[in-house]
Amino acid sequence: MIRDKFDNVNPDEVNQTLGITSENSQESTGVSISALDKKAEYIVIKNSSATAVDLTGWKIVSVLGNQSFTFPAFSLAVGASVKVGDSANNSGIDFCWLDGGGTWNNSKSDPAELYDSAGKLVDVYSD
Repeated sequence: MIRDKFDNVNPDEVNQTLGITSENSQESTGVSISALDKKAEYIVIKNSSATAVDLTGWKIVSVLGNQSFTFPAFSLAVGASVKVGDSANNSGIDFCWLDGGGTWNNSKSDPAELYDSAGKLVDVYSD
């Protein structure tokens, strides 16, 4: 007979320390990844909240390649979007990321993750 002992803890509190929450973080910030075009090499972040959101220090991560882009001082207005990508392949890029180098893997699943300035996962966009 095997008897394991486990600490009696609140799983929500433990998950929160690991960055896992039962609520959708995007709902609390109002910021989400609204588009990812791997072939054209860009990602769009949208602010659906009722207030502007300071994206300074927020980070976008290409999961498969572990490439990241960190926003410089920037505030995203209410209802606005920001486009981050390869300016060599796109017009209308607000922030350039790996110009001409390619970020997204076009042949495999390569999700995008968005983290706030505290390192908390805000949104995931799976392709």
